[in-house]
Amino acid sequence: MRKIGSSSLMIAASVAAMTAGILVACAHDKGGQVADAGGAPIPDRPDFNWDVVPILSQNCFSCHGNSTQKAGLRLDIEKAAYSPIPEDKNKRAIVPGNIGKSELWKRITSDDADYRMPPKDSHKTLSPRDIAVIERWIKQGAHYKQHWAYIQPVVVEPQKT
Repeated sequence: MRKIGSSSLMIAASVAAMTAGILVACAHDKGGQVADAGGAPIPDRPDFNWDVVPILSQNCFSCHGNSTQKAGLRLDIEKAAYSPIPEDKNKRAIVPGNIGKSELWKRITSDDADYRMPPKDSHKTLSPRDIAVIERWIKQGAHYKQHWAYIQPVVVEPQKT
């Protein structure tokens, strides 16, 4: 019986790793969405804290968050995001379950550079995966959860005996 050398094992391991990488890069999730170039599939049920907050935090909250609300719009709080936009009472940033009526969706998918969000001068860009996650999240009801950035620590005073 012939012995397999370490270089043969190394080649076989490399081929296996490359094959696995190709399979992951071509992965589809159950909803039929193709994974992005990085191999991360679009989640079936995007979680606000895990999937949505990182996108909004990186691209939206600096202008529509706790410290700044351009156009009077705040996206980090459910009630504010669902309410009429202060500068245009006929529009709402997010209409749960309806991307067609959600101004956020219209803005992040617009072909008009002057209308599209985030604005060009912000030097921020949503990836196709980011847009797909936001789309699925809104279609599924745009459920907010309290996220870690807003959780206040609980201070428990020791009991006096």
